[in-house]
Amino acid sequence: MKPQDRILDQVTTPGRYRALELNAARKDPDAVKLRACLAFPDTYEVGMSHLGARLLYHLLNEQDWIWCERAYAPWRDMEDALRRERIPLSALESGDPLAIFDLIGFSLTYELGYTNVLNVLDLGGIPLLAAEREDGHWPVIIGGGPCASNPEPMADFFDAFLFGDGEEAALEIARAVSDWKAAGEPKSRLRERLSEIPGVYVPAFFQPVYKDGRLIEVKALKPCYDRVRRRILPDLDSAYFPTRPLAPVIEPVHDRVMVEIARGCARGCRFCHAGIIYRPVRERSTTKVLELARSGLAATGYEECSLLALSAGDHGCIGEMLLGLIREHYGSRVSVSLPSLRVQGLSDAMLTAIETVRKTGFTLAPEAGTERLRRVINKDFTEAELMATARRVFDHGWRTLKLYFMVGLPTETEEDLRGIVRLADMISRLKGAQGRPQVSVSLSGFIPKPHTPFQWEAQASVERLTEVQEFLRGEFSGRGRKVKWQDARMSWLEGVLSRGDRRLGAAVLGAFRRGRRFDGWSEHFRQEDWVAALADAGLDPATYLAARDLDSVLPWDRLDPGVSREWLRAERDRAYAETISPDCREGCFECGACDHDLVDPRRQPAGAGDGPVSLPERRPEPETFFLFRVRYARREEMRLLGQLDVTRLFTRAVRRAGLPIRYSQGFHPMPRIMFGPSPPLGVASEAEYIDLELIRRMPEAEVARRLQAAFPSGIEALEVRELPPRSAPISAIVNGFDYSVTPPDGLAFDRRRAQQFLDRETLVITQRREKGDREVDLRSRVKSLEVMDDGRLLMSLRVVEGPGVRPQEVAQHVFGLSEDEVRALAIVRLAARFKEARPVRYPGKNEQVRRAGPSRAG
Repeated sequence: MKPQDRILDQVTTPGRYRALELNAARKDPDAVKLRACLAFPDTYEVGMSHLGARLLYHLLNEQDWIWCERAYAPWRDMEDALRRERIPLSALESGDPLAIFDLIGFSLTYELGYTNVLNVLDLGGIPLLAAEREDGHWPVIIGGGPCASNPEPMADFFDAFLFGDGEEAALEIARAVSDWKAAGEPKSRLRERLSEIPGVYVPAFFQPVYKDGRLIEVKALKPCYDRVRRRILPDLDSAYFPTRPLAPVIEPVHDRVMVEIARGCARGCRFCHAGIIYRPVRERSTTKVLELARSGLAATGYEECSLLALSAGDHGCIGEMLLGLIREHYGSRVSVSLPSLRVQGLSDAMLTAIETVRKTGFTLAPEAGTERLRRVINKDFTEAELMATARRVFDHGWRTLKLYFMVGLPTETEEDLRGIVRLADMISRLKGAQGRPQVSVSLSGFIPKPHTPFQWEAQASVERLTEVQEFLRGEFSGRGRKVKWQDARMSWLEGVLSRGDRRLGAAVLGAFRRGRRFDGWSEHFRQEDWVAALADAGLDPATYLAARDLDSVLPWDRLDPGVSREWLRAERDRAYAETISPDCREGCFECGACDHDLVDPRRQPAGAGDGPVSLPERRPEPETFFLFRVRYARREEMRLLGQLDVTRLFTRAVRRAGLPIRYSQGFHPMPRIMFGPSPPLGVASEAEYIDLELIRRMPEAEVARRLQAAFPSGIEALEVRELPPRSAPISAIVNGFDYSVTPPDGLAFDRRRAQQFLDRETLVITQRREKGDREVDLRSRVKSLEVMDDGRLLMSLRVVEGPGVRPQEVAQHVFGLSEDEVRALAIVRLAARFKEARPVRYPGKNEQVRRAGPSRAG
């Protein structure tokens, strides 16, 4: 047992902290040259939704000389437990402390995760400042992701940053660290090695110079290393992409197969950071996308495939691609989603594909309320096009539509704000196939990000954004609209950190020491701590939000996004002239991102299939089915799963196993999998049951074989039996479970206390649950209790109507154990007990009578 395992029973969702996924990498640490860990500065559920981190994980583990593991920011309860027990934060796969790794790479996707970066390092026992890691064998700390476009606020904590695409550079960085480690060289030599890799920014080789509190120069300290150009992957079709992606059992925010169909965007929205730092457009071919979707779905059992791009609808072959996915997977009930769509060009093929997903809502992003302001930001669509798109969405059956807008944009006027209300009103008056729609509005504050045409603009203050919110709240009052606001204070901090310089590192460190964590979560955000940390660092946040002179030195000037400063200034001029700039598909406008040799826009030729689409016909589920009951074991780390996680695990295991499962009828059909009563969280089991309804009879041994091949480690199919189709569900015939409880060394169960408890008629205890406290008679729920000669405690608990009891509660109240002692118990469910003898007719056999009693493992 690893040290961190001792406290998993003390935290919510303990499965976050172990590698329970199918397709996770397991290697011998002594057989690799480099141990790497990819760290994500947010929860597991958020981090596992990030395609880039998952891609790099598989890419690195494809190399036999690297073992790449993962770590995520622990939730507050886990942090408290780690600090209380003085246990270092560990990697998921091995459970080894982060401090022993050679390389730790952080995905920097959001500035409000910066304090979580420091918390991960601190909990891992790693010095926070790069200057403190010069001596001794400390991990090399590398950052990457969108925030690496201006890494200066975090420069003091990192050894290097990767600016740009990681598929090629990640392996080059890993090789440089491995060679440096093998050579036993000083840290200065590692910095030299890293600086030779295109796209790698080493902060130690650049020195900010200030005068009167103002940045006047970023001095380059190394010859021929004065500007770091963004790393660009030329071709997606030939690039690495995992074919057996991780299949999590703890539900991520985005829980589906993800296939990147394009990188970059040709639209040129002037506020869009991603539109600049991912240029130029590079599209994957339809053939490759279909191949990756096919392999990903087969390896994971997912029932949804998401096509990812900054603007998926702009892909040259999107219609053909969607048709191919629908034809291949619709019969197996796989849906397709397109999370990023623009107002123009939303074809029937796209809407037909999207409506294979449950219609929970549709989202469009007009961004601004008037055509004038949309010209300023280079959103090239008219009000008529927006209305036509909304009408098409409603005609396809959607009833709810969310509209995204930004406030605080350059040149914004009150008329532009009123335009937001007017557009929402006009759209809400449209009628579709489902009648009058429900329209909601989401508003966020504009942040002038680095490397965009608006990087010199001022950001609206908290006071101004609050005024705008109050104005719009008044305008929307009485209209029945649901309006959601981004917290203006969080926009304030994001603006400060995204436009900041190296001095901000002191403020980030100060905010961390004041207890700031999860600043991107509104319930955890505390602006006053950041105000105090900035004041302690001698910094005025207003200076970071103010307008910049066009010739001023910017903190990120030494990082070259591939787009020239002159082009950005020209685009800013066009914004103030309210002039639309065409996108790259209409010709090259010399932004600087392409060298027209290796790097060029890579677009797929337009394919067929953009017209109306009809879905393939699904045959109705047959009335005849074959019922199989499966007894399985849940051991080791799988005891950390809650019932919802187990349900998800089995649903996808059945798909991976290729079993002909029967589905329910109705709007959202579900596989007919019925579960027996689950054990408490943290309890292992040798007696778990599920019932499966199959539409085709199969040998019991074949069902067992297929399931076992699809199960992750820790789940074992112990027995499969075919039952009559109308047999009572397992949940209706179980009346009790037997448990074995093994105490840790130094703890013994007292036989006298067990007998005293059995002699009682009642023992009422108070159960503390999330929904409130309740009183339960413990004695009536315990059928038997016995302390064995080997020190184990055997108990049989009844399943009754009303609240049940957990074996932990029996041990605690009967033997007077503390909470810590209860957590140290090893508990296993051994068997299920069934109700009175009942006739069972097995297919093809004479009627038999199964005797009541326990069904034990083995």
